[in-house]
Amino acid sequence: MRFKYDGVFSIFTKRLVKRASQVLSFSVRYIDFTFILLTHNQKQLEKLQIENECVLTELEINALPLCPINQKDKLISQFNQSNEQLSHLSINDKKQTEFVARERNVVSLVIHQNQVCLMKCYENINCLINEVRALDKLKKIDGVPKLLDINLSKKQAYQSFMPGISLAHSLIKQGCTEEEIYLYENEMSENNGYPKHLFKDYGRNLVSDDFISQFKQLLHDIHKNDVLIRDVKFGNIINNNGIPLLVDFDCASILKNTKEDKLRTLNENALFNRLLPLDLPTGTNL
Repeated sequence: MRFKYDGVFSIFTKRLVKRASQVLSFSVRYIDFTFILLTHNQKQLEKLQIENECVLTELEINALPLCPINQKDKLISQFNQSNEQLSHLSINDKKQTEFVARERNVVSLVIHQNQVCLMKCYENINCLINEVRALDKLKKIDGVPKLLDINLSKKQAYQSFMPGISLAHSLIKQGCTEEEIYLYENEMSENNGYPKHLFKDYGRNLVSDDFISQFKQLLHDIHKNDVLIRDVKFGNIINNNGIPLLVDFDCASILKNTKEDKLRTLNENALFNRLLPLDLPTGTNL
């Protein structure tokens, strides 16, 4: 016997179960995040000797403007969607284009506690939790940012500065447009036929074979440490004089070594293969 509202009850139950699963997942992530905060001892963090082009004297530091976000740290520069450094650009002066507007997080290069580092602001707590958990997992891995400080109330995290030029910016210098990169990164995971590989068209002499080899090892180490990046794009790959670096882990998730997670890792490999000729093992033909 079927009752009049069986269908409605079934839909309601499914939604309730899905909602409960989401709440449980967030709770687990938040508990893990809280544990990281409690065990995060800044005194034990090594003072990073960051080699970059910005070597400032005390006089030059005093002349820098205050960061408009917190009116506390000295601002060196800010970064656009392609991780291209923009000198002394106020966030209020940004021209709102399709590409700038899609930025979720503001990234500033600042001097914080006598260190040159990146201050990243997050629009929601989920992105902050994702990044902190991922960087904590990868703290022994070279080639990714190191977590320096966290301001939970303002949803901010300070990371080591990863100098270099993003592959997105390098592609633009080769003649590729920002729109082409934007469309390619959005379509490559959904449509196998669109568009053609940007690297083959614009990537001539973009990176060396040694860069490719090192980047493959970096991805292997990240996945081996149970982190799924989930933000595969040219702008997050930095070329530091031939050394590959990977930034932006605000979309990352922690792997649990399940069959589903193994498939997700292989799928992510396939996406990276669409960016560079990596020949990573895949489980799907994306």
